[in-house]
Amino acid sequence: MSKLTFPEIISSLVNVYKKYNCKIIGGYPGHFTGKNEMNLFNYVIKGNTILSTSGSLSNDELFTFYNLSFYIKPKNIFIVGNSYGISAVFLSLLFPDSNLVAIDKYRIKGIKFTNKLLSHLKDKKIALKGDSPNDVKSIVNKNFSNNKVDLVLIDALHTNKAQTDDYEAILPFLSSSSVVVLHDVINCKLIDSYNFLKQKYNFNGFLLSKTCSGMAMTFKSKKINQKLQDYLRYSSDNLETVVKLSKLSDIINCNSKINKKFIKNHLNFIISPHPQK
Repeated sequence: MSKLTFPEIISSLVNVYKKYNCKIIGGYPGHFTGKNEMNLFNYVIKGNTILSTSGSLSNDELFTFYNLSFYIKPKNIFIVGNSYGISAVFLSLLFPDSNLVAIDKYRIKGIKFTNKLLSHLKDKKIALKGDSPNDVKSIVNKNFSNNKVDLVLIDALHTNKAQTDDYEAILPFLSSSSVVVLHDVINCKLIDSYNFLKQKYNFNGFLLSKTCSGMAMTFKSKKINQKLQDYLRYSSDNLETVVKLSKLSDIINCNSKINKKFIKNHLNFIISPHPQK
């Protein structure tokens, strides 16, 4: 069977939720968000009720996973932090032949709802009540026949300690070709944990500063397709560059007279004349 296009996957995602009179909203660009980061991410609504205040993957992050799918074929997928199932359903559609388990510690209604959604897809997709790190070993051993996981999304409690604990809980079960995605690394100030894990376990990691949450993508293998590496590096401008460009944007947008001396001395950018001829 040929690979589904991104629009086809989004169409299926929308229609699965539509079966239960639900809609996915959010993922709005910068001119709508202002300083409200909530608008960047996706939420499930029914009528005028937001079913969960936990934001799921943004649209650009869904597309990042789609691009990744050209280079990996995970047999087993594990999600820490399910909410109302956007990640679980999207990854199930993206990797239809994979086994998928999503866990959440608190959102019992979200787990039940997600399983209704997953029932319309292929078998071997399930959401469970579970706590990471405490329940990871038993859940992996019970639900994955070879006790190995190839793709992991960690999107639960966003503290440095929790992220470190979640990664180390799944570490013994990672396959040799595994990919672990850490959501909200920049957005929720989890860079200390990311740097600690990268130094300790020497994984091949990319901090994707061009994604809405600043998520990180980590590879156990040192051998990554060159085109995939180029794409991930393109998406991973260093934070110093991001900060400089943000400051530059503020200066240009907020001042009628641009202080070129300040920009040259502090931001190290040369500004071309505007309008350009």
